[in-house]
Amino acid sequence: MKPILFKTYPDLETIPWVGLGEFPTPIERLDRLGEDTGFRNL
Repeated sequence: MKPILFKTYPDLETIPWVGLGEFPTPIERLDRLGEDTGFRNL
C-alpha cells in the first residue's frame, strides 16, 4: 500500500520508501509496568 503522502504529493513517488509496519497496531494495558512505576493507567 502506498503512503497517503503520495496521493497528496504524487511527485514524491520517485523517492524510495519502505513500509514500517501494519497499522493500526493494537493497544494493550501494561498493568505490571504501571504498578512498578506508579502509573496505573499505562
